Amino acid sequence: SMTGLTDKNSYLTIFITVEPPLAPQPPLREVFETNEEPRLIRAAAAWELLYNGKHGSRSVRSLVTDVNGKSVFITRYIGPQNPPNEMVPEDRNLRSSLGVLQKIAKFVSLIPYYQDSIAFAGSCGIWATSELFLKLQA
Repeated sequence: SMTGLTDKNSYLTIFITVEPPLAPQPPLREVFETNEEPRLIRAAAAWELLYNGKHGSRSVRSLVTDVNGKSVFITRYIGPQNPPNEMVPEDRNLRSSLGVLQKIAKFVSLIPYYQDSIAFAGSCGIWATSELFLKLQA
């Protein structure tokens, strides 16, 4: 009978290393359809590489994904936002009073915040305008 002691097969174990080690590949960037100008996208990508290279612990992005699945510049979401008309006194002299400003700040603090993965199940990194956000009650 055959036992492990009488096994006549030969085996070769090989351990290979690469010197110098291979450089890790940069993370893949998701590329979505966009209406932005190609030259601006290229300039933004170059800026991101330059900035992120200088500040390794920080990561900046210039493009985000909107609710339609398109890439848009993040700056499209930055702009002045008027408070609801009910919160602003008709008298212009009272608009900058401390009480009115505190009331508006309190209103803003009550706007809920949810992670995109909760508000938009199965997706992440979705950006919406404040109007759409409030309309969706996300």
